Amino acid sequence: MKFFILLLLLNLSAFAQADTNISVVSAEKMNIVYRGIPNPIKVVYPGADSLMVTAPGLRKAEGTNNYILTPGAGNQVTVTIVAIMPDGTRKAEKKVFRVKGLPAPVPIVYGKEGYVELTKQELINAVVDIDMQGFMFDLKFEVYGFSLILPNKKQVDIEGNKMNDDAIQAIKKLQPKQKVIITKIVYIKNPDPAIDYKRLAPITVKIKN
Repeated sequence: MKFFILLLLLNLSAFAQADTNISVVSAEKMNIVYRGIPNPIKVVYPGADSLMVTAPGLRKAEGTNNYILTPGAGNQVTVTIVAIMPDGTRKAEKKVFRVKGLPAPVPIVYGKEGYVELTKQELINAVVDIDMQGFMFDLKFEVYGFSLILPNKKQVDIEGNKMNDDAIQAIKKLQPKQKVIITKIVYIKNPDPAIDYKRLAPITVKIKN
């Protein structure tokens, strides 16, 4: 899964005193991180022997100076960077990022949202996906489950993003012009109770001849 990277460049230059703030320059989009998803961050401090980087929701990632920041509630998050220099002195800086919520995800089948007309076979083969409309970064959510509401109001619960055997058998019995509803779509596997995840709109499917 690919996400955007925030590159923090901590300049040594003219700052010699241990109590002097170090300038921080962000190389990416307006110092914004997104709530509820892992935001990769790379912290670079030339000349430092080691770094201590802390923030709520921050963890170390694979690779040199790579971190993952997953913000929770609140409108901002502060990343604290402490650079340990070869002579043992420490340089410290705090970097504040704005935290934004994700745009509302849109469930789709065959690239369409809301209302779709499909044959029974097309519905049987359908894959339920999530589209992040208008989102500037490459972000892909996985569908972990959903429910299929039949014309008789019976509900078939499904794990994954494709129809299971029970759903397939029910679809085979549908008549042209009948409608089913794809709803209760699960796209967050382990939801954080502190985060207001967007509820997904259902998809209504009308059976074609």
